[in-house]
Amino acid sequence: MNIETDLRDTLTARAKRCVRVASGHLSEGEFFLGGGAVATRDMNDIDIYPAGDAAFTIPKGVILASSKNATTIGNAPPLQFCNYKRATLAQLVASFDFAHIQARAHVKDGAILSVEWTPAFVAANACRTSEFTGSDYPLSSSIRLLKYNKRGELTRHHSIHSMLNIIREIVERGFKDYEDFKDQLDAVDLGLNPEELEGVVRSNVMRLFELLRKDKP
Repeated sequence: MNIETDLRDTLTARAKRCVRVASGHLSEGEFFLGGGAVATRDMNDIDIYPAGDAAFTIPKGVILASSKNATTIGNAPPLQFCNYKRATLAQLVASFDFAHIQARAHVKDGAILSVEWTPAFVAANACRTSEFTGSDYPLSSSIRLLKYNKRGELTRHHSIHSMLNIIREIVERGFKDYEDFKDQLDAVDLGLNPEELEGVVRSNVMRLFELLRKDKP
């Protein structure tokens, strides 16, 4: 069996399933398709990203959540239209924070043009676990880790190792200012509306901001 061919066929089949399930919203246009619905067997949500310079119009529907990073439309499963952009599908895939989700598809007018994955994704599937691989949003990754741990997608060892690496990235990065701090919390899939986000910021998490702000006295 050719492992690469088998993996490409599997990811392509999952991407086609996503397009079929969301056909009322995704029949036309060019975009990158992702989420666990492509990278894993689960269909908790479907993430849609801009493909290079191509722009997509968020379809009409019941808005479940909205922020500057994403708009979630009611569907089964929900569709998340994300503002996170990379020039190519390969660059987008490599930018995701955990190994087991580093697979995406390029879709145009309902057809799957290509699928991409990383070596870390192959290793995660072979070992049946995952790990944190780096992120532009390490603070949100620390919260996402809780979700993946609960689902059993990381072993105890990999969860601890990943959390320590996430903490290191948060400390090394710091926060430029208050808006940068809120942006780190306003991640694509945390599902916080503006009112809830303000509640988080007003809580003891503000102490974290004060400790790590780069412009502190």
